[in-house]
Formats: sequence, structure tokens, C-alpha cells
Amino acid sequence: MSDFIVRKAEPADETQINSIFCAARAFMHSLGNPQWQDGHPDGEFVRSSTQRGELFVVASGGDIAAVFSAVRSDKFYDAADIWDCKGSYVAVHTVAVSNKFRGKGCARFILNYAENEARSSGASSLRLDTHELNIPMRSLLTSSGFVCRGDISVRGQPRIAFEKPL
Repeated sequence: MSDFIVRKAEPADETQINSIFCAARAFMHSLGNPQWQDGHPDGEFVRSSTQRGELFVVASGGDIAAVFSAVRSDKFYDAADIWDCKGSYVAVHTVAVSNKFRGKGCARFILNYAENEARSSGASSLRLDTHELNIPMRSLLTSSGFVCRGDISVRGQPRIAFEKPL
């Protein structure tokens, strides 16, 4: 879809964002993926990430189609000695697409948007992580030019790290 736009999340979006995360959590559970089953991302994450300007929504018409966060530094990533690109990076986290927009290219749109923003800001790479059982995300990352860099721990949970040189 070409009518996707990205904007920073606003406090008025928080209820809808929490609903999208809840539906994404249920979708992952239905696929046997334990990612996010600990309740993260929760309402406090949404509130604080919105306040810091790190949470974004993808809007289409009057709907929020998806949500993601983007940061210029991540303590878990900084602690991992697995990355190929040594310069600055942008980390994309908490990608979730609403049920209404699943399968319509929204997640790929997010990756393309994040890549363009990271490149224009001078970052040398784009980084993401996911659970090994998150097959849809792993497939999307691989088909989008990301390279698997290895295993990391995020909030005490194992993840597979991916990087795309820019």
C-alpha cells in the first residue's frame, strides 16, 4: 500500500497501540513463538517511549496500521560483540502490525522507512533482533537484506540479532 505514513506516537494513540501489541502477542503465541509472552511491550513501555519520542505509528487513512520504536543506541546491542558495522546505528524494536493490516506490506514499509531515516542521519547500519521462533520476522529480515549476526540476550531472553549495513 502506498498510503502509509509514519508519525511519532502521541498520548492519544496509546490505547490503540496497546491493542495492537496485545493482538501481536496473541498472534505470536498462536505460532508457538514465546516472544512478548512476558507482557512486554506493556502500557508503561508505550507511555515512556511515546514521551521520549521513540515510538512511531504507521497510519493509513484514519487507522493505525502498525507501531514500532527506533533508537540510536541500545544497551543490549552495545554489550554484544557480534556486529560487523562499527559506526553509529539505528535499532528498530517492537514492530507490530494490526490484524487489519497484516499481510499488506506494512512491516516491509517500516524496514524501508527506518533504513531511509537511518541512512539520512549518517548511521552505518540498521539493527534488529527477534526470537528464533519468529519465522515471519526472520523471513522478512532475510529477504530485506539483513544479515544474521548471532545470538544476544535482550532483557534476559535469547534473541537472534540482525544487521543491515547502510
